[in-house]
Amino acid sequence: MLDTLPLELLPEIANQLPLFAMPSTLLSLALTSRRMSDLILPLIWSHLVLKNEEVAHPVIQTILSNPDKGRLVRSIHIRSGPPRPDERDLHDEEEAPNSLTDLEVAVKKGLLPILEALEIHLECAEQCSWYFINGSASYSDFSGLGKPLWRALDTSCPRFRTLILTGVQEVEFLLSLGDRRTDPSHMLSLMNITSFTFHIWWADLETLQPKLMSYIGALSPRLRVLDIGMIDGGTVAVQDSWLDATPLLDLTIPFLESLTLRYHFFKEPEAAMDFWKRHSNLEYISIAQGDQTYSYLPPCFTEEVQTLPNFLPKLKYLVAPFQDVRKLAPILHRLTSLSILDTLDTQVPYLLRQILPSGLPNLKSLCIHQEWDQFLDLPLDHPFTEGCLWNYDNISQSIPASPDIEYQYHRRELDFVAYARAIVLGAPNIEELAWATARPVDVEQFYDTIGAELSSLSRLQRFFFRGACEGSGHLNQEDVGPKQLITFARRLAEVCPRLTVVSDVGAYSIMDDYTQVCISRDERGKVSRTRLIAGNGLQLGQENRAFPRVHHRIWRKSNEKFMYSELLGRTIRQRTRLDIWDPIEPPHWHACARGYKDMLEEWRPTTESRNRDSRFAPACIASV
Repeated sequence: MLDTLPLELLPEIANQLPLFAMPSTLLSLALTSRRMSDLILPLIWSHLVLKNEEVAHPVIQTILSNPDKGRLVRSIHIRSGPPRPDERDLHDEEEAPNSLTDLEVAVKKGLLPILEALEIHLECAEQCSWYFINGSASYSDFSGLGKPLWRALDTSCPRFRTLILTGVQEVEFLLSLGDRRTDPSHMLSLMNITSFTFHIWWADLETLQPKLMSYIGALSPRLRVLDIGMIDGGTVAVQDSWLDATPLLDLTIPFLESLTLRYHFFKEPEAAMDFWKRHSNLEYISIAQGDQTYSYLPPCFTEEVQTLPNFLPKLKYLVAPFQDVRKLAPILHRLTSLSILDTLDTQVPYLLRQILPSGLPNLKSLCIHQEWDQFLDLPLDHPFTEGCLWNYDNISQSIPASPDIEYQYHRRELDFVAYARAIVLGAPNIEELAWATARPVDVEQFYDTIGAELSSLSRLQRFFFRGACEGSGHLNQEDVGPKQLITFARRLAEVCPRLTVVSDVGAYSIMDDYTQVCISRDERGKVSRTRLIAGNGLQLGQENRAFPRVHHRIWRKSNEKFMYSELLGRTIRQRTRLDIWDPIEPPHWHACARGYKDMLEEWRPTTESRNRDSRFAPACIASV
């Protein structure tokens, strides 16, 4: 049947595939017959999803040596960065291969005439502390991202409309920790952009933000997708290290369909409400403001939502902290996908069973990010704590606070069985569930606790949780994390008849792949095979993304030899004790706590150091 398929239909079929799955799906289709191979292989070049430099560099080199390939390329999606620790000697100062330099040459030569989209993720910023702590040499600036590239895109790629650039650093990271800086200002001259994504680590916001807002204002008549923010704004000095949303809220972007804001602070919720009311075409909203419970920021929505029957009528996908999700309760029944960030204790069951007694039967994707119980020292009448002490089927029980903890919290031990039951009853038709618990779970105990409850989710296909896997490429089946994941996935697949993917989303940087188990079944639906792979995150609502993620807080990579100086500095400032950790703690936090406790006792924070920017934590930490 495939051999008789009309040729003109193949591009249309390919365009219906999710972007992240397009290369592998088309390649599999090309292997079915010689005729299909001849027809499909050119389509594989239309959208290039290049997960690392080792893949990207030879592909861009091929375009330089074979211009016919470049004429087929419509979009390029690259994760670019220095080599992994196991790919190069730590003290080797030779420059790593850089596909971006070759990309600049290809664009300048006019080898990509129909290019419509360019996505670049710079991964080096996430690894700077690793290089510094291990004594590795600094790397030079990223070449290929300067003014020549942006000018060439404007003149040589007339169809260019989508620009995605993340991982940019405009200022030195920590104490000049081997970062690669790039000047992003030259790209602000591209005026035909309809989809704009820009994430920066740190910058001189006093200089950058006016330029950025002016550029977005110029794009506003045609802009459909806007995604801007800080990658890691920290939890201190909010107005100095986060972006002010006020200038954006003054804009009107008539065709805006998707908006993502990360590490923005909203001074006036009423102004935010006026913005939402002016943008009724929005289908996707993501307000990932980091640790709202610590910063005590005002919500982005108000109670006025209850009086607006047609508020955000096209909204299908929502990512937001619990307090904003709570304000939007009257319209949650319309959603296809919901990610609830920074939840405390029983707030999600409270939402699904108490606030929404009919649940969310139309919901297909649910992501839950649980916050640490350290924030339960807030007053019980504080708006952030609504529902955190709600008791449903004895869903949590109070336990006494540890006597050596400085702050006495309303600490409680969750009953995961009752919690899972609330999810099943409140969202019975979900196809994917991400449950990012505050701490890594004991995988065997986790299954024994929730397995029977999740078996009631008859449509569940993908499940994500936070286990013991340590990062991207952790695919050694002899290691504890992957071995536990495989066992857990098989057991869960035996009780969930449609389950195809189980993924560990703990201890990852921003763009790492997740360690996943793919499940194959025989003709009777029985589990026949499991495969360990490096895979993607949630799919629904992210079909147009090359690297879909799970919406939760960034869990920093770490091991017993080092940890981020920012992490330790921030932890010291917040609680001065290491038995109370910030949510970005390393995966083996108990071991790290014991190992660094003596050092913490030697350095007690002064008032000055407590107010200091988190980038300038004590340099002695780096010598560990």
